[in-house]
Amino acid sequence: MSRIAIAVLLLAACGGDDDGGSGDAGGADGAPEADGGGGDLAPPPADGQFVAMEMGWGETGTAYTQVFGSILDPRPLFHRLDMEAGACRYYVYQPADCSPCDGICDSDGECVPFPTSLSAGTVTVSAPAADVVMPYHEYGYYADAPPPEDLFGAGDPVSLDAAGGEVAAFSLDTEGVPAISIDLVEGGDTGDDTLELNDGADLELTWDDPEPGSRVGLQLKSNNGAHGTPVFAYIDCEADDTGSLVVPRAMIEAFPAKPYQNICAGTDCPPSLLTRFHRVRTEVGDREMELLVGFQRQFIVVHE
Repeated sequence: MSRIAIAVLLLAACGGDDDGGSGDAGGADGAPEADGGGGDLAPPPADGQFVAMEMGWGETGTAYTQVFGSILDPRPLFHRLDMEAGACRYYVYQPADCSPCDGICDSDGECVPFPTSLSAGTVTVSAPAADVVMPYHEYGYYADAPPPEDLFGAGDPVSLDAAGGEVAAFSLDTEGVPAISIDLVEGGDTGDDTLELNDGADLELTWDDPEPGSRVGLQLKSNNGAHGTPVFAYIDCEADDTGSLVVPRAMIEAFPAKPYQNICAGTDCPPSLLTRFHRVRTEVGDREMELLVGFQRQFIVVHE
């Protein structure tokens, strides 16, 4: 995989290619901050992003677990914030020509160079089912063998320990969360595991059994222009888990047209995501490190 594809893949998976935000940047004296990011909206992206996520496709798909991460210097931002309301932000990417560019042209026509990937030595994510050991690779961190499907359960302790390298040693601790699920279309013209975006009204998503103290994030993603490039637009919402999220009508209506696609040729047609999680952060020198632990539901968005 090319350097550009891996960098963008990590950004998309971590939700780190957003722009701006609210919330404190880590706790006092470098201590991990409390879950929730210090405000209603997502905080700015951290330099180091590590994820331990149990995942499920739609309502019936196979469950699996991913553990990965990266420390990027700097973490690139390609999208432009276009709209903000309630718990949600709307970002757009309008490809521009800024040749010659050894990187990607952002929405303002500026060349964003490829970031440098930094090492914090071997990183170990420990959970009741296993210790997932991740040596540093050229493009970041990933497990050499698939982690167990049930790496942790709700309330189970999950910790991360980095041995130290270019970035000094650090540790982060949090706990697992229960799975989360929303009603999706089953069958029909739009296909299975689909969320339809309808103009003319806000979109309200609800789920059973909210988990006090956890956060919920929603990313509704458009298609992109080519493999490994940023999506043209996405809606990013984050709030305390109260059992519902509301996406404003204006963002739904601004979202690009998107037919049902579960297989794409020449582009990525990435899935959209609903995530229940805990986030902890700590400062290491002048950089901020983050661990997200949670459950992520993937699905397909359709917008006529």
